[in-house]
Amino acid sequence: MTATKTVLHRIVSWWLAVFSVVTIVLGYAIARHWVANVTLYTRIHMIFEWSFISLMLFHIIYTLIFVKIKSRRLLDNPKRHWIRLLQQATKWLIVIFVTLMIIAGLQRYDWIPNSFASGIPFRYHRLFDVFLVLSIIIHAMTGAKIFFNRKKLRSWWINVLILLIGGLLIAGTLYLEITRSLLTVI
Repeated sequence: MTATKTVLHRIVSWWLAVFSVVTIVLGYAIARHWVANVTLYTRIHMIFEWSFISLMLFHIIYTLIFVKIKSRRLLDNPKRHWIRLLQQATKWLIVIFVTLMIIAGLQRYDWIPNSFASGIPFRYHRLFDVFLVLSIIIHAMTGAKIFFNRKKLRSWWINVLILLIGGLLIAGTLYLEITRSLLTVI
């Protein structure tokens, strides 16, 4: 039974990564006017957004109930378990930034009471987005490394591949943020 729970946890984890990428790319496409029909893409973004939120809530609850990560054991030997510790840290950063983004993003909905949605202005939605994306990238990189270790695929080229893809994603995210910041200044 435990193996089934673990497999389900991993499947949900990677689907969550896919949904986060699609949601974020759609958000960037809308904010940067990369698409002609902003209304259509905004609706698609909202569908993925709520799917992402639902899947993330399921993932968090499922993890807390069924997945027993012994953090104390990880802390006993941080040199050996640094990848898992980094994954744990980015997990909590993701939860924090997703929560802040959701609260800021709720202002776009008319059916949300103003008293609830007024906590964080919508303009912070895009600010939190950068930190969320960076946290997700690093979290996925650690997940990929753990996946390859579990499959006994330990090689320098796998490490280089993970670092190359992750580095390109981080550089792309920072480039998009810097160009957005420069465009708002000009």
